[in-house]
Amino acid sequence: MKKIYFLLVACFMLGNISAQSVREAGRPSGWDNYYNGHHQPRVNHGKPAAIAIRPSEHYPNHYHGEEYVRAMSHEAFRSAKHQITSQSFDSSRLEVAKQITSWNNMTAAQIREIATTFSFDFNRLEYAKFAFSYCINQGEYFILYDVFNFSSNAEELSRHIGHR
Repeated sequence: MKKIYFLLVACFMLGNISAQSVREAGRPSGWDNYYNGHHQPRVNHGKPAAIAIRPSEHYPNHYHGEEYVRAMSHEAFRSAKHQITSQSFDSSRLEVAKQITSWNNMTAAQIREIATTFSFDFNRLEYAKFAFSYCINQGEYFILYDVFNFSSNAEELSRHIGHR
């Protein structure tokens, strides 16, 4: 009886180990260093999320549940930033930036870079508030706080993203 019980436990454990190895085999190398177990909600705003095989330096990805959500590629971001900076007025830049952001998922660093293109703090704040819901790594959104000339705007952004 003990031998049968031991055999059943061994088979059960072996089955769990092989299932776990199959799940982990799909993870990219360096998974733990890249992901660090931070769970964030999937961001796709009604668009299908891009599926990536593994993180890449050319396409920043973040794992959300069962899928990777892909941010804009460096090339697409560079082109988008050029479109934004080519606008003559801050109000035009803000309109173009919102339009581009609404069609793409972005990293906090990309959002920060676009926010620095605005001349006035109130436009930076409006864009930063708007772009938060399109950010795939919202836990790093604090990097936008230093783009403001006035600390009151950084505090306003902090309150805005804290109430989500």
